Amino acid sequence: MKEKMFRIREIHIEEMTTPMGIDVEQPVFSWILETEENNMAQKSVRIQVGTVPGGNDCWDSGRMDTDRSIGIRYEGQKLLPCTRYYVRITVWGQYGNRSVTETGREESGSCNATRAGSETEASTEGETWFENHLKIDNTNL
Repeated sequence: MKEKMFRIREIHIEEMTTPMGIDVEQPVFSWILETEENNMAQKSVRIQVGTVPGGNDCWDSGRMDTDRSIGIRYEGQKLLPCTRYYVRITVWGQYGNRSVTETGREESGSCNATRAGSETEASTEGETWFENHLKIDNTNL
């Protein structure tokens, strides 16, 4: 039998794929799944937010049994100004397979910052910055 494959194609934070200045305390995460299989569905999800890549020192949602991929609200520690955060989303399909993706980082505001890869300098006072770099690691269990 052929393995059922899918991947997280796109992550949205506050409904943007590359948000620059967000001034919300509890950002909302959404993602788009991509598959060539018929009837492939998300069964559960885990969202982790940390101050180091792969970390979860700010929030670990734990594995949530839900087919929702839109509007999952951050429920972790207060995001601090001028702090870099990393986000990892793991999705499991109905056949036990999973897809893991990591955004590069989000940066919270109240400081002056220069975005990596940009010559634009921006004041981020009171805002949260998100920089979305998509790394995909499809793993079947």
